[in-house]
Amino acid sequence: MPAAADLLEGRGRIDEAIETTRVRMEAGHPMALESCTRLLARHGRAEEAFTLLRPHIGEPSLAVALVEVAAPAVCDEQAAALLTAQTEHQCSNFEHVYAARARVVAVAWKVFS
Repeated sequence: MPAAADLLEGRGRIDEAIETTRVRMEAGHPMALESCTRLLARHGRAEEAFTLLRPHIGEPSLAVALVEVAAPAVCDEQAAALLTAQTEHQCSNFEHVYAARARVVAVAWKVFS
């Protein structure tokens, strides 16, 4: 998370911290989307974070972030369906699909256990 947003969050200025990460996100900073969504999830806005991450399911670090915010957003099944669809889209060989599904299940198991 950007230092300014981290400081703001530490001082309880959550809305300002979120706005800081949103500005960076909209400017195209590569790590800002993940920072913003994790910040949202930490402060009771997991559904909003999940919605922001959905279009980026194909990016591995953002897919992990999506899985992590899915539980508080009560979107576990939706996250699993999105990851499965993405995996099937990227893999043409069924053997690879099942291996990728096993990795998704392993990550989800770690997060939700």
